[in-house]
Amino acid sequence: MTRFLLPLGVFLALAIALAAGLSRDPRALPSPLVGKPAPAFELPLL
Repeated sequence: MTRFLLPLGVFLALAIALAAGLSRDPRALPSPLVGKPAPAFELPLL
């Protein structure tokens, strides 16, 4: 019996975690770099 319940429980936990992630707004992620200029860098010539 537990042989069938364990995969079902893992699947349900994964489905709940993915559903919670889909309901969040990705633009609402706070970032300390928003609104600041990009750092200076140099690229080598090819």
